[in-house]
Amino acid sequence: MLRDQDAWCRLEQQDMFTVHVGWDPYLYVGSAQPCEAAVALTREPGLFAKPITASPTPQTLRNQR
Repeated sequence: MLRDQDAWCRLEQQDMFTVHVGWDPYLYVGSAQPCEAAVALTREPGLFAKPITASPTPQTLRNQR
């Protein structure tokens, strides 16, 4: 629903944790600390996790195309 409206949302807890959903089909979850157990649990049902340096915004995603 958010993607159809070109909307997005990012929830943050200072510089410790972030969840970003919206413009593209991905859900971004970030942490200031390594979370290998969470990554392993994410992969169990067939989802994928990969490190990124920052949560993308619609503008940065458009510039990558």
